[in-house]
Amino acid sequence: MAQANSQNAQKKTITDKFIEFSLNYIPDSMVFVLGLTVFVFVLALIFTDSTPWGLVEDYAKGFWELLSFSMQMCLMMISGFVIANAKPIRRGIVRLIDWPKTRGGTIALFALITGVISWLHWGVGLMATIIMGKEILSAKEGRASTMPLSSPWLIRA
Repeated sequence: MAQANSQNAQKKTITDKFIEFSLNYIPDSMVFVLGLTVFVFVLALIFTDSTPWGLVEDYAKGFWELLSFSMQMCLMMISGFVIANAKPIRRGIVRLIDWPKTRGGTIALFALITGVISWLHWGVGLMATIIMGKEILSAKEGRASTMPLSSPWLIRA
């Protein structure tokens, strides 16, 4: 028991050292974004016939095209959540969760259902996966003595 505690303390100190290093020495992702933007801008000036103002206009035009794509993705996610969280769908999910009696069966059914739903509509599939995973963990925790199912097993599926 004492050896396990010393190993946990050693892991904690190693983890703390990595966290401290990353917080102190690894810059924020926005630094990389700005640096790469400037780098690509300079490369475009060197290797293309574009003017600096033309590159800025192209950048601005591309931003608004990405904004419309982002809005489409948001609508897909929101509609997927609304559909997957509807009462009839949620009841069906709960009924399906109770059907398998083994951990392997639960994970296989989870993977099959979420795969099929994601194939049909990725927004609904993503949200149904989250909802179904939460329902599986909450339903199966009540039967922990007969069928232990922890979140790492479900995440692996």
